[in-house]
Amino acid sequence: MSFSLSLLWKHMPLNLFFIFLVMMTFSGYLSANSPPNILSDIPWIDSTGNEANNTAAYGGVTDIMLAFNHARREEEKQLNLAVGSIANLVLPAQEIWDGMNDDEKMLYLLNDERIARTNIVAGVKGLPFAGVESSIDLLAENYANLLHDTDKIDHNQPSGDASIDNPFKRIDQDSVIGSACHEFITYSENLAFFVSYLSSGTPSVPLPIERSLYQWVYVNSSSNWVHREMVLLQDVTLSSGAGSSLGFKNNNGAASHEGLIGVHRVGSTDYMPLPVPAGFNYYGVIVVLAFFDPVSDAEVSAQNCLYNVTLKTEDLNAFQVANRVSDASVTSTSTSTSIGSDGGGGGFGVQIIIFLALFAGVGFYRKRNNKHENMGRCGCMSCRD
Repeated sequence: MSFSLSLLWKHMPLNLFFIFLVMMTFSGYLSANSPPNILSDIPWIDSTGNEANNTAAYGGVTDIMLAFNHARREEEKQLNLAVGSIANLVLPAQEIWDGMNDDEKMLYLLNDERIARTNIVAGVKGLPFAGVESSIDLLAENYANLLHDTDKIDHNQPSGDASIDNPFKRIDQDSVIGSACHEFITYSENLAFFVSYLSSGTPSVPLPIERSLYQWVYVNSSSNWVHREMVLLQDVTLSSGAGSSLGFKNNNGAASHEGLIGVHRVGSTDYMPLPVPAGFNYYGVIVVLAFFDPVSDAEVSAQNCLYNVTLKTEDLNAFQVANRVSDASVTSTSTSTSIGSDGGGGGFGVQIIIFLALFAGVGFYRKRNNKHENMGRCGCMSCRD
């Protein structure tokens, strides 16, 4: 329905017109657009080289910041943005980062990716996630363990049938969240799989949490950027346009953040979803990121939703304010010691990375013979292999 503000001004009492404008402004404030996708992949580059040619250091916080901030400068070039439009990633000091668990690291990095893009284009408000919720966190843990124990790397276990097992059904069947305590949202789960081979010694996968997020955001063209869109999703999806109901509703708690996440990482020399080359030692890691949109505050009471937020975004303020790495290190090229690896630490070897994402859409897809094939009406899955 179209309307004219001039006609409203003419026929509406001044006080009511003022209230109407305030309501329009407030409503616009609550609606946040998702940031645009980039045009091509940006490989991880740190103090010693490029992930694409296996020369990256994957050291500590310095290398993490170098990689992410290089990617942000490249994104600005691709999107014709002014240098510095996307804020730099600044991490806590190394000893602080080393002491943070996977939930804390992932929430920190996710929120930084979202907040860093505030106002890069009109309507992008950069709202962070609200925090880590225990039920979705346990769901991610259980599914990561299932994939590990059964040597699988897809969204539809244990049956392998998307009509029986998928991320949306797992959330609906959760004893706390269930079907009544989450809003419909177009995305649900990202997976990342890393494997490392070494001819001698025990291989390891360095920085699996940090590199999972990096790959989802910056190296995702083969999946048509669906992992990136999930990580950066706001109230309005890129494809749906204004007024859609496919993003966050932002009707629970403070309007300054939205959505609850869960993450889990597990790896071992026993996790072998792919064949191991003869004569090589092996290490595999799976990372599961899941999230949901909690229902409105009124529905929380009506449905007796028992959310348990174990880590709030506000809890990260101590990491963000105190003991941060100096600004000089954000663009430094000094070499740092490799830490934060999953595995034996004997070396990185030759690495293979596979990423999977599931999101709701017009059909369910799988990748076969390098083509995406429609498999039904359940959602959408893309993978990078």
